[in-house]
This record gives sequence, C-alpha cells and structure tokens, in this order.
Amino acid sequence: MRFALQENLAKRLIFIDGLSRCGKSMLTNIIPSLDRVEHIQFITLIEKIVPGVALGVIDPNFARSMMRTMLNENVYDMRIGRTLNLRIDDQSGVLNFKNPSLYFKRLAEAAGDSVVEDLRRSDIFFPFQTHELMVNLDALLKLQLDFYMIAMFRHPVDN
Repeated sequence: MRFALQENLAKRLIFIDGLSRCGKSMLTNIIPSLDRVEHIQFITLIEKIVPGVALGVIDPNFARSMMRTMLNENVYDMRIGRTLNLRIDDQSGVLNFKNPSLYFKRLAEAAGDSVVEDLRRSDIFFPFQTHELMVNLDALLKLQLDFYMIAMFRHPVDN
C-alpha cells in the first residue's frame, strides 16, 4: 500500500537522544544557543512510531508519511508561532530560548505560502529531545528523514 509522501519541509532535524538521566538536558540547552538553531522541541509520537516500525506493527510507508506530515506541521507551526510554549519553568518554553523575541515577532507575520517558501530555502536546524531512538536506528533510517543524531551514553548504574 502506498501513502502520500509530502515534500520534506522539516530539514536538518537534530535528535538529541539517550536514556533518561544521561545528560540530554544539558545539550538541549546548549544546542539551541548556536546560530541557525531553533528552540528545543519534544514530540512523544516520534518515540512511539519508530519502535512500532522496528517491531513490525506499523507499516514503514505509513510511518514515513505520518512522520513527514507531523514534522512539516511542527516546523511550520514553529515558524509562525502557532504553538508557542510560554511556560517559564519549561525547558521547551520559548522564554528560555536565546532570543525569545524572535518567536513573538513571528506572531505578527503572515502565514501561508511565504512561510513554506521560507522553510524550503531555510538552513535552520530543528532540535528534538528524544529517548532511545538510537536503539532503533534501522527503523528510523527507513523513514527517510533529513536528520543528525547526537546520542548520549551513560552507564545505567550511574543513572
């Protein structure tokens, strides 16, 4: 069965990956402070779809289409400020970003085709904190995403 495969607008993804308590939070504060990097995001569904593909319970073609749609929506929404997290104590709160005014400025910009064109030309990186995608790397590769992965390792006893 074939599923629709939209254009990939969510280019240059960065997965900051590892077990809980391995040090990811430290990196998720450092990476977005670099030039051309958006604020950190968390999408739990990524962590459900990839193991589903690895276990054979989710069709890889469906997963590829679903992930592409979900990530395209995420970067588009981030670009127009649709889903701003304004919680001060939240790691993914935009008030904790190096330049929170960027996201407030985007609220006043027009949505639509100009945003899509901007994403097509963009060289911005989109970081996501994930938990143990690396263990299912073969399944993740089947989804044909444009990503980099920083995998954090720490001895389980230290956790």
